[in-house]
Amino acid sequence: MFPLFAFLSALTTSLTPAAQWICDVFFQLDKTILAWYHGLAECAGGVLTPIADLISWTGWKGLLLIVLTVVLLIIPKTRKIGLYCGVAMAIGYLAVNKGIKPAVARPRPYNFDAEIRQWWEYVSGMSFSLKESDLAFPSGHMNAACAFAGGLVFSRGKSWYRWAPWMLLYVVLMGMSRNYLQVHYPSDVFFAFFTGMIAACISALICGAIYRKWGDSRLLSGNRGAHE
Repeated sequence: MFPLFAFLSALTTSLTPAAQWICDVFFQLDKTILAWYHGLAECAGGVLTPIADLISWTGWKGLLLIVLTVVLLIIPKTRKIGLYCGVAMAIGYLAVNKGIKPAVARPRPYNFDAEIRQWWEYVSGMSFSLKESDLAFPSGHMNAACAFAGGLVFSRGKSWYRWAPWMLLYVVLMGMSRNYLQVHYPSDVFFAFFTGMIAACISALICGAIYRKWGDSRLLSGNRGAHE
């Protein structure tokens, strides 16, 4: 085990200032919550692992959500939903994956703490999770899920409340799955909720302005008789 502890020790001395601050403030609480998830995994005997895997898979690199967004854009009646969701996920991806993650460079929990690594190894032995990147903060899965969910809710206008509970449930389950699989700290998930929702709010402002100006066009509404 010595090489592992030496590697982990080297990591703690090479953290960026931002990653060091996040670890200083949140690590103890993060680890306490991850310990609870490990206990849950042990009590369930791995029964919950495939469920967590499936939920987590829906946000892998945002691919499934991107495909769903493209389908929504193709169908005239759902084009508005697709536009709101697509813009939100694009903003969230650029901000998190190309901005915050490499700038903060916080390592994964299992690459930072030896005990958490044991918890990750326990659950990963029953998991089909796809390979993760080495950066943890904030969660890309959670960011994409929140951006998509927020975009969908904002696109519904006055009927937003019909979709909000289902989208909130999806977002909560996504966050729980990332913690259960020990691939993210709870603080990674917590902050990703806000980055995703901010992206959705910006998308709502942009798309709302577009629809106020061109909302009756064939391109946006799919209404063939709009200009006839």
